[in-house]
Amino acid sequence: MENPFFDPDKPGSIFVGMDRYHQYSPHQPRNALTFIQKGDADSLFRKFLIDNIKEAECCPYIPDTELLRFDLANMRQVPPVDTHTPFEEYISKELLPYFQEHCIPPCQTHFPA
Repeated sequence: MENPFFDPDKPGSIFVGMDRYHQYSPHQPRNALTFIQKGDADSLFRKFLIDNIKEAECCPYIPDTELLRFDLANMRQVPPVDTHTPFEEYISKELLPYFQEHCIPPCQTHFPA
């Protein structure tokens, strides 16, 4: 079965935006989970960050959102996305446990001042 979200044989980045307390969920699914395989990952992560800030500004409270970036040499082992699974469930029950199990830490992204 072909994966509609990423090419498993190519390198890529995965951006995850999640609220540790599960009270906030972005309105746009791409602000919770984004797969990148083309373009400048640093610039695209900056856009992901800005988009999440803009979305959080619409919240009646300040969400405790964590933004994570994972850079992978290939995406072959990444759990496939089922379009019938809500993205929050995919992140918390499949993707993050996979990263933990395989000792894949998030990247530390530094932006120039």
